Formats: sequence, structure tokens, C-alpha cells
Amino acid sequence: MLQRLYSWVQQTTASSKSSEQLQQISWYRQLQKDVAREQSLDTPLHQLRVTVVDLETTGFYPNQGDQILSIGAVKTIGAELFEDSSYYTCIRVPEALTEEIKMLTGLTAEELEDGSSLKEALTRFFQFSNTDILVAHHAAHEKAFLGHMARFELGAPFLHRLLDTSIVTRILAPDSNCLSLDEWCEFFDIDISGRHHALHDAVMAAKIWVSAIEALQFNGYKTLADVYHVASTIPKNKYGNR
Repeated sequence: MLQRLYSWVQQTTASSKSSEQLQQISWYRQLQKDVAREQSLDTPLHQLRVTVVDLETTGFYPNQGDQILSIGAVKTIGAELFEDSSYYTCIRVPEALTEEIKMLTGLTAEELEDGSSLKEALTRFFQFSNTDILVAHHAAHEKAFLGHMARFELGAPFLHRLLDTSIVTRILAPDSNCLSLDEWCEFFDIDISGRHHALHDAVMAAKIWVSAIEALQFNGYKTLADVYHVASTIPKNKYGNR
């Protein structure tokens, strides 16, 4: 009797988890349809809703086994930053924390042990960002990991528009040699603190973004389409250190 009851509980729990996972996948697929429909380049800059995101990872190549350690994100609308509207989580992969990464990020094994599963972390991140345009500093890194992990964990492609901060900074300073987050913070007179912490880096990138958006609006830019048009005529700097 006890054995049959134990077996029934196992089956019920597995069925519940499977149903929850299917709901998450269905929700994410619908979100991506909404994203494809709503992210217009003609939105006025002062109304542009953005989620600025930063990932701390074990390396640069998700398709070769590198993992996400933490996700940080913060909201902006136009040239206004909402630091109180933020998202941060660690991923439960304590075995991935090397001494080098620990020294760089300040993350501890305890933080990762108390973290979320990658699927949970991604789901909550996309619930936070919703249909916002995403922005990151050196966005190719975030795009590679979010694209790879979203398909693997959530079963659908990553369709969010993900912009690099350089799309706005190179219009304002086309001859600048700034590459790293620290250099652009110094350029915009932004305090540098807590480097290589996902949320702190996201906030600093967001401050760069809103500073640039404010300057672009002052100079007559109306929409993201205007920004794209001019940015496409300016050579891109090679990526440097994050």
C-alpha cells in the first residue's frame, strides 16, 4: 500500500512539473510573438521602453559549454532610469565557480547554491523585460547566451531586439577610443562601482544609455529609426574589454 502511494505521489509530482514546464514554454513562445509585433523603430525616443541587461558568465562561448552565473537588469523609459525597477538573480551552478571567476565577479559558491535554476531565472527575466527592447554593453555577448539558453531551456528562439550601447555612443562621439564600460562611464562622468556584478554593470550601462538618449533628443533625433539610419553610416569600433 505504501509503495503504491509513494509511486502515485512520484507520478503526480512529475506530471505537475511537466505541466508547469509546458506552461512556461507556451508563455515564452507567445511572448516572442508579441515582441515581434510590438518592437517598433518608430516609437518616439522619449517613450522608448528599454530593459538594460548584463550577464556574468564562465566564458564567452555558450555553445562550447560556458554557463550563465548571474543576470542583472534595470528599466528605462526614454532618458529616465528606474533603478528601483530591477531584476537580479544568481544561477544554481556552484560547480562552475573557479578562483579566477570568483576574484573577477565577487560571486561566492553560497550565492550560486542559493540561486535559481537557469530555466526559472530566464523565465523571470523575460517576465521582467516583457516586450521591451533590450540593451547591453557589448551586446553580442548577451545575445549569444540569451539566444542559446532560451532555445535550449525554453524551447523557442530569442526574438527580442537587443541593441548595443554603441548604437548611440558612436553617434555622439564617433572619434572616441572608448571601448570598455569603465571608459564610457568616465566619458559620461558616471560613477564606477561594483564592476563585474551583473546588476551594477547593468545600471552603469543604463546610465550610459539614458545619457546618450538625452543628448540625441537634444540634437533633434526623434525615433530609434533616426538613430539606426545615422549609426549605420559610422564605422563600428572593434570590441574591447567588457
